[in-house]
Amino acid sequence: AGSGLGAFRVIGLRRLPTMALAFDPDGWLSALLANPLTFQHTLEHFFRQFNTNRDGSLQFSEVKELCADLCGYLRITAPAEEKLVKAFNQFDKRKDEQLSRDEFARFFTVVLKSSSAYLQEADVAAAEEKRLAVLERKRLQEEAEIAAAEEERRVALDNRMLMRRREQQKRREQEAEEERREQEAE
Repeated sequence: AGSGLGAFRVIGLRRLPTMALAFDPDGWLSALLANPLTFQHTLEHFFRQFNTNRDGSLQFSEVKELCADLCGYLRITAPAEEKLVKAFNQFDKRKDEQLSRDEFARFFTVVLKSSSAYLQEADVAAAEEKRLAVLERKRLQEEAEIAAAEEERRVALDNRMLMRRREQQKRREQEAEEERREQEAE
């Protein structure tokens, strides 16, 4: 679940997709949120990586890019821009249209927690979808088995009816033969 976590702490998101096959997004988020030192290191790394103009704070465009990269990496849908603007403004306590390191730390924590919740909900939804698919396959299999059994009964009934008709035909033929012999004998 958290294999290679040490590497996740020091590698920027833009380079992580090469490791996507071994990556467990929910495990990574859980481990990141549970370990303050790792969280702080990751926070600092992302802050430096996305502070492209190197002014010591993140503008909305930089936060938007970070969120898009993070969501892509976690394989989840990025939030709508209006939600991102609302969250950005909520954490921009100084109302200077940028997030300081402290403001970004609170913002980043909420983003990671909500991403983790989203992943857990997606896991529950996927499990339910899988359960429903299994039930549907069973239902279809049962219907096919019932249809096959009904067809088998119908064929057996048709065969019995055919056998009775043949027996009746044979008896009529035998009766007709006996009647013909009696007529010849007279």
